[in-house]
Amino acid sequence: MIPVRFTFLRWKNANISVALNVSFTNSVSGAQADILLEQLDLGGKDANGNGIAGEFVARQPLLQNGHIVGGIVRLTDHTEFLQADIGYLKVVLHEIGHAHALGHAEGMLGSSVMNMMRAKDDGDDDVPNAPTACDAAAAKLYSTQ
Repeated sequence: MIPVRFTFLRWKNANISVALNVSFTNSVSGAQADILLEQLDLGGKDANGNGIAGEFVARQPLLQNGHIVGGIVRLTDHTEFLQADIGYLKVVLHEIGHAHALGHAEGMLGSSVMNMMRAKDDGDDDVPNAPTACDAAAAKLYSTQ
């Protein structure tokens, strides 16, 4: 699997671009982390009949102001949905977007990390390789609500 730190670094750079004070720090193995990653059988399909490649589960309880303080990024272990490094990269970028309180987008191909993947490892290039300026601006907007 890809080094996950690359996905966090790409979100960190996007956050810096809009002066959003959110950062990510690696924790050593066994240390408590705010965002955990795990790989398992997510089973099922979404409303469009596509396999589920990942999901974000917010840690409970949320902060009093409603901001997500941590959670779990779950990745499928089904290779018919997700197998290549680029697919993992894009799914983790998307799920970290949910940690920023972003919802799904249905924009033009490559317009947002919050677009849904329609093909194995995003063979259709629905999701870009890094958060876009639009993603960063939306994350900043939601951080102030």
